[in-house]
Amino acid sequence: MTQRPPAAVWANLAFRLIGARDVDAIIGDLTEEYRIHRRSDSIATAGCWYWRQVARSLPILATMTIRRGGWRMVAVATVTYVVAQVVEAGGQAAVFAFVPMDAGGRAGVSLGIGLLTATLAGYVAESSRSGAAMALTAMSLITVVMLMVTLPDTVPIWYQLAFLTLGPVSTLGGGVLSSRRS
Repeated sequence: MTQRPPAAVWANLAFRLIGARDVDAIIGDLTEEYRIHRRSDSIATAGCWYWRQVARSLPILATMTIRRGGWRMVAVATVTYVVAQVVEAGGQAAVFAFVPMDAGGRAGVSLGIGLLTATLAGYVAESSRSGAAMALTAMSLITVVMLMVTLPDTVPIWYQLAFLTLGPVSTLGGGVLSSRRS
């Protein structure tokens, strides 16, 4: 019986999303090592080893992807980020000018506009330069964390957590949609 790491599909997806080269070889090597660990360790111990290796590899592979893309990729991500922020603010201003709503409704609409903008920004960034959606995601994630730390009580916690989790997923999702198109 083949011993496959639990959730190897998720590791494969994570490596592909960050644009790592030779994903199949990386996953293959990790799977072989997992099988070796599985001979002497429990499923849980071998699984923890596997995920530690994935977690250690992701930042290194992401950094390599960004370095390969050079300054053009970072420039595309930065310009896309600024334009997306302007579009998001404009969209919110337009909706709130014509549709009166309470604070909870405003937060929900703001979240929807923000996630839609993040998806479109990821799509545009990745269409413009390979790897730019990942750099854009990192910029957005850093911004959200900084806002959560510096302005913790300005919006509800559900809103903060939604942007912390769904924001990166939306941006990367836009990038994946763009890469599937080509």
